[in-house]
Amino acid sequence: MEINDASVFAAPEVQKKMKNLRTQFVTEKKKKPKSGSGVDDQKRWRYFDALQFLSDFTSISCPSTSNMPPESVSTFLLTV
Repeated sequence: MEINDASVFAAPEVQKKMKNLRTQFVTEKKKKPKSGSGVDDQKRWRYFDALQFLSDFTSISCPSTSNMPPESVSTFLLTV
């Protein structure tokens, strides 16, 4: 199989592969390095560096919390 042969991959197959790569990239990006000895020994996913361009197109959302009850938040937003 030649890689430059454009007829080898169908569009849905390519989309599925790209989605899987993007999902794995975000998963790897979420991982936090462990502290302590051996931090340098921690291995990254082999394609992580090559897919850094995806950082511009992906966002990592962190769950937000509030100490205000939900009714107070909606009242506050209506008054602003």
